[in-house]
Amino acid sequence: MNILEFEKKFHQKGLSFTSQRRHIAEVILDSEDHPDTDTIFFRAKKIDSTVSIATVYRTVSLFTELGLLAKRDFNDKKSRYETKGEEDHAHIILDTGEIIEFKNIELEEKLQKIIKSYGLNLEDYKLELYCTKK
Repeated sequence: MNILEFEKKFHQKGLSFTSQRRHIAEVILDSEDHPDTDTIFFRAKKIDSTVSIATVYRTVSLFTELGLLAKRDFNDKKSRYETKGEEDHAHIILDTGEIIEFKNIELEEKLQKIIKSYGLNLEDYKLELYCTKK
C-alpha cells in the first residue's frame, strides 16, 4: 500500500486528503512496527507541529472505516494499526512486547482446507500467537 492508494480512497469517497491526513498516513506507511495512536501522534508531530492528538484519533478512525488500516489488539490494552495489505499474515506476540509477522503457506493451505470442509470461502483471518522466550 502507498500514499496514492490513501489519496485515491479519499477522493472516491468525496473526502479531502488534507496535509495533516497525508502526514499521518505517511507515518503509518513508514512504520515497521504496529504503532498505537499515541505513537502515531508523536511521530506525526515531528513532521507537522500543528497536528493534534484529536486529529490523529479521528484520522486513524477514518482510515480504518475506509478499509485502509487494520486495527489490532495484542492484549496490551492498546489498539495498534497496520495498513491493510493484500497478503494475510499472522503475528507472534512476545511477552517482551515484540511483534513478529509471519506467513506460512502450509498453515494457510490447512486453513483453506478446514474452511472448505464447511462449504465456506476464507475472506480474511487473524492469527495471533502469544509466546514467551525460552
